Amino acid sequence: MNKTQALAKLKPILGKSMGYRVDDTAPDAEERERRRVAYREAHIAAIAAREASKARHKALVEGDAEYQALSAAAAKAEKYKESLPAAHHYRITVGRNESFFFSVKAQGDTWDEVVSQLCKQPERV
Repeated sequence: MNKTQALAKLKPILGKSMGYRVDDTAPDAEERERRRVAYREAHIAAIAAREASKARHKALVEGDAEYQALSAAAAKAEKYKESLPAAHHYRITVGRNESFFFSVKAQGDTWDEVVSQLCKQPERV
């Protein structure tokens, strides 16, 4: 089947918006299979090398007391991030439902705070 015959059969199936592309530089079936086999072999070798590297890294790190101490101190220091959400969390939040989104207009711990915030800022539509 040539291109014209194939397009004549495809157009009724796919409709007016049918399109196509031709890549003359694409590999043939034999080359694709050869590349798949080469990829699988390289992938297996890469996994083995990565696992060996991880094992060596683990052996080196476990034997380094200074690294272990620094790593523990860094993990302990990272706990400061746990306080951030609470620093931005308010008891009352008011705003507008805008289809999919909720647009926050004011936040506070009491209704008086919320109302005063809204009274200070000009109305935006």
